[in-house]
Amino acid sequence: MLKKLRYLFALTICMLLLTACGKDDSKEQETDKNSGGNTDGKKFVVEDIFEGYSKEDNIITTVYGTVEMKDIREALTVLRSDMAVTSSSVTSSVNSMLSNAGEKEMTGEFFEKWCKNVNINNEEELRKYVEDVLNMINSYNASWSNITKCFTLKDYNKDAYDDIVAENDKYYESMVSMYGYESLEAYCKANNISLESFRSQVYNVEGEILDKIINIYIVKEAGIEINDEKMNEIIYNVAFQYGYGDKNIEEVKEAMGASDEEWQVTAVNYLTMKWLEENVKVVDDIEHDGVEIDQVSGPQSGDTVAEFTIKDYGTVKVRLFPGLAPKAVENFITHAKDGYYDGLSFHRVIDNFMIQGGDPKGDGTGGESIWKEPFEDEFSVQLAPVRGALCMANSGEDTNGSQFFIVQCTDHNETIVSDWSEIGMPQKLVDYYKGNGGYPSLFKVHTVFGQVYEGMEVIDAIAKTDTDDNDKPKTDVIIEKIEIKTY
Repeated sequence: MLKKLRYLFALTICMLLLTACGKDDSKEQETDKNSGGNTDGKKFVVEDIFEGYSKEDNIITTVYGTVEMKDIREALTVLRSDMAVTSSSVTSSVNSMLSNAGEKEMTGEFFEKWCKNVNINNEEELRKYVEDVLNMINSYNASWSNITKCFTLKDYNKDAYDDIVAENDKYYESMVSMYGYESLEAYCKANNISLESFRSQVYNVEGEILDKIINIYIVKEAGIEINDEKMNEIIYNVAFQYGYGDKNIEEVKEAMGASDEEWQVTAVNYLTMKWLEENVKVVDDIEHDGVEIDQVSGPQSGDTVAEFTIKDYGTVKVRLFPGLAPKAVENFITHAKDGYYDGLSFHRVIDNFMIQGGDPKGDGTGGESIWKEPFEDEFSVQLAPVRGALCMANSGEDTNGSQFFIVQCTDHNETIVSDWSEIGMPQKLVDYYKGNGGYPSLFKVHTVFGQVYEGMEVIDAIAKTDTDDNDKPKTDVIIEKIEIKTY
């Protein structure tokens, strides 16, 4: 149960979505009469967890480590570029609630049974509640990759780091023991992976500590005060998620086996989410200022274009968008002019998805940028992975090198049409997707930096080629050259 508390922040939100039994953040509600505990308004939590704090220097020392949060404000602004909450995502979450409740529609019985604890009485209130929860999830998850660059627990408190690794190892060792393994090492050996690899795949100590420190920072910076009464409300809310809604606070603490410190961290996490939801605008607002592009209109006089000559197939012409994806375009143009792509193949081809190339190794594991290191993603709602989009291939966030792909998918989803309209995608782009297809799940995952305006029939022909089990064409599809021209 202690493990659950450690990840209670994420678990609580997931449970909210699945059961709708959480506390309504948007409403003031009295502590349940059975919740117990003191209600004298005593402040604690932040002071208990902080060992030192210097707002001027942004230096934080906590029981979990010490860190200079010099990029915190910049990281918080990144929250604005997270995925927008759309009507379809709300509907999907509400439908999940109904399904878990064994209901087919939102009846009075459903609200009475599942929503009483969060003071939700009708469909409109439920949808608003779910939307708020989704916004909070998006807000919280958006910034970590940007903040982690300025924090490594090992550098500040190796003892704390080692303690948490050992605690995690102990937990997962108990898990694998149920499958007959005497230790984590034995499990890893049987599955041909290293212990370090297992740790990195299953849990992230840095992220775990970072979550706590960032939340504490936000609570401190935002001036959020936590007292016993608020703490009891939060504990009762969490208890309800785990089926302890009929117990008072002290009974809940005992039943869940959580220490006072763990409950305090839970309270900080909970109120951080509330603060983020109230103070961070979660919308797609990532257009580059002063640049307006019509992705599918074709090139205009003076535009930069790329002409692919593909052996045995023909020519494909692509308009590039340096105003919206300057680094991706610069990287591609420089490589093309230097002949980097000449003679390389489209090493990965999946019909009704995309064709991928730009790897000197020809197996998807090679290639580098013109800067000899990965470069960052560049996203805009004005550019989307519609059919014909030229995109950067990557192995995760901000890992762009030399590889690229062209979207070939002809399918489309009606739900995406409405979703893209909601987040401000240009109508012409929405209409194009509806009529021609694309692959929306790539949006804001892969940088779009060009659009095919001539030669999609060539792309379609390549997509039909025979491939092996690794999606590699059985007959090489060779890029003879890529020429950069002015239209």
